[in-house]
Amino acid sequence: MTAGANSGYVEIKYRRGKETQKMIRKKFIKVLALVMAIFALSACGQTPAASGDSDSDTVQTEEQTKVSDENSAAANDADGQERITDEQALAGITAYCYAANPDLEDMVNKGEYQISWKVESSNEEKIVVLYRSYTGAEVRYYINPLSGETYVTEFVEGITPEEERTEETLNVRDYIS
Repeated sequence: MTAGANSGYVEIKYRRGKETQKMIRKKFIKVLALVMAIFALSACGQTPAASGDSDSDTVQTEEQTKVSDENSAAANDADGQERITDEQALAGITAYCYAANPDLEDMVNKGEYQISWKVESSNEEKIVVLYRSYTGAEVRYYINPLSGETYVTEFVEGITPEEERTEETLNVRDYIS
């Protein structure tokens, strides 16, 4: 009588153990996916559009850079510090993104993901570089062209209702070669 009762107890306990393991695995997978999503969103990386928009972005950026270089080639502030050009800002932000996410450069070179950077706007007070991540995030770097101080905003369609400033700051001059 006790042997039959014990085997039923062991079977129920075994089933509950398997159910618990499945629940733990599911929770672990969800947490892992969430951590990966957060890491990917915070990483600097976007992919060029599948329709070939990346080429037009590059051409547009080069044209914007030429115009900007002509307009600000000799622009210095009162202390004699050279103004950052659009081209330097773009190169600095790209270098920063590669430094923040070492795998990003390899992803760009392989062309597996749509990732792009472009100078979105530029004036005397700020240069805005837009980075489109492979995750779909739009990360904007607002650069002071005199000091190089930069703050970051992020917009992820369907996740954030609008562009939101992050706590991330840097000096783009540290990434300009």
